[in-house]
Amino acid sequence: MEQYFNNSTESASTISNRIRFLKSIDREATDLSFLNNTKTILARIKDTDNVGTQHTRMGSIMKVLELNPNTVSKKVFNQYEKLYNELGIQKNANRDNNVMTDKQKENQISIGELEVLLDQRLKDIYEKYRMTTFPNTVNLTRLYRDKNLFNFGSDFQKFISMAVYVYQPAIRNNYADMRWTTTKKNASDSHENYYWKKPSGSKLIMRRYKNDYSLGEQYINIRPKLNQYMKNWYTLLTKMIGSNPKYVLNYTITSRSIKHNPNTESFKKQLPRTYIDLTGLHITINSLRHAWEDKIQSDPNYNNLTVGEKEQLHLELLHRFDTAQRYQLLDRESE
Repeated sequence: MEQYFNNSTESASTISNRIRFLKSIDREATDLSFLNNTKTILARIKDTDNVGTQHTRMGSIMKVLELNPNTVSKKVFNQYEKLYNELGIQKNANRDNNVMTDKQKENQISIGELEVLLDQRLKDIYEKYRMTTFPNTVNLTRLYRDKNLFNFGSDFQKFISMAVYVYQPAIRNNYADMRWTTTKKNASDSHENYYWKKPSGSKLIMRRYKNDYSLGEQYINIRPKLNQYMKNWYTLLTKMIGSNPKYVLNYTITSRSIKHNPNTESFKKQLPRTYIDLTGLHITINSLRHAWEDKIQSDPNYNNLTVGEKEQLHLELLHRFDTAQRYQLLDRESE
């Protein structure tokens, strides 16, 4: 399927997402002829009620047809184009109507509340393994001798999976295949994202993400609390793997082994289950991004900032000021 996007100027991540969606329609396809089957295509487009997702999926269809004209008949193309435009209008209307749904109200929780719960979860993990803080070399050896190192690692990974979205403004699903680097020089692949681990002042180097085509390469400072936890996680990963780790998260950890899972979607699907165990609420990456925008925009000092200063805050979530205004949801019943 990759060959059909050879002339695309879109970002590598966007192309990858488009290919993944097209393959999901017909996994046995060797060409694009399946796009003529409008019944199958429309069923796949509409197997979700989320209009934004429907529009994105239809956008992948339109993009591959733009790059490969004459793939479908004029009649079929017009049918797809009409639906794409209709979904775009509906998507924009929904986006501008930033009022909480009943489901969002039921699962609403602030970043401050999540921090308290997550702080306690870490204490519970340490207590479970008879510790009061992150283990030093002696205690790591004890965990290994007691055959608890990987069990501890599994619990700590669940904590870190939540920590990167709670102690730090929430980016999208970019941590699962993010790579570690300890020097800027080694973060050389222009198509990869990196966690640049430093003694202090660690940074995210973001090159491949949803809107990288408009925002370009971004360096995001890691906040101090998360910085310490990530240093601990790197130490633990090194102990479990036996060498310096390559990837930041999304490891499959059993009682005796650890292996990176290259399926980034599995991380995205697992995260809400991890949060349910912590909060009893259905929390997604998207809802965490909304919660962070609420935290940022509710700060008393926010309205004293210039648009440029506000823009720098919102770039920590990898979007601009205008987009950020739609992320803060209104709960009119509480007003």
